[in-house]
Amino acid sequence: MVGISQTIITVHGMVFICGFQDSPHFERRNSLVPARISGRQSNRSMRGKRKTRAVPEFYDHSRHPSIRLKAPSAKKVFLFRTDITMHELYLQVRRDVIEERIQPRRDAAYELAALALQAEFGNRPPPVIHDYFDNQHYLPQRYCTSDDPKHLQSVLSEMHGHYAGTKPLEAEHKFIQICQRHRDFGAHLHRVFRNKPTGNHGAAPFDPDTGAALWIAIMPRGIGVYEEQGSVRELLAEHLWQDTQTLQFDRKKFVIIAVEGSQQTESIFYTDHHTK
Repeated sequence: MVGISQTIITVHGMVFICGFQDSPHFERRNSLVPARISGRQSNRSMRGKRKTRAVPEFYDHSRHPSIRLKAPSAKKVFLFRTDITMHELYLQVRRDVIEERIQPRRDAAYELAALALQAEFGNRPPPVIHDYFDNQHYLPQRYCTSDDPKHLQSVLSEMHGHYAGTKPLEAEHKFIQICQRHRDFGAHLHRVFRNKPTGNHGAAPFDPDTGAALWIAIMPRGIGVYEEQGSVRELLAEHLWQDTQTLQFDRKKFVIIAVEGSQQTESIFYTDHHTK
């Protein structure tokens, strides 16, 4: 049975929480199929196989350890000393964008997609080729469903061309820097309710009082309270660490006591599980 261990590492004020399987193996792989880009014929036989687009590396769970790297947004990316660490952080942030833990606006999301294409494909293939990638591998679902897939591919492919000549590691670096500017970068999100949940709440993500999903975000600068409005999380309140007096989690009850000006405030939330 494979064992799991956790290691907490502090480097230049940044905290890394790493969970590795035994004997972790780091390897940078090019998961792209050259024939999809240049038109060269692959030596591997495709007889009886359906042609598919290349799958980005971060979709492959089997070849990477379970690692979470979180750095405060004020820190510079150059503090990551190795290309491997930078690449692993890039893969993690890529997943955070696709799974909407980070929610950039449309223009920023398109720019991030173009940088990811440059990092993973290199320079854009000839303009006549647009379908060398899957939109859902580079954009959050809400942007994929709001436009015609072919038109969206054409737009992203054109933006990909703007980064011609950019080296993969430089593209990854720029990708991370853009994500660092978002307020939800580095946040750990937990769903909560305003009132004690019943057994039926676990199957539905919405707060019964408001009809919207409510989230607590644990961030480097403090704790944020978010409400989901039209698939986008909107910040309702933020409690900075220096203004937070008490955090209490008792079974399913989560209490925040903070100071706002000269007033002490108490916020009470509930979870649907005693370990969250």
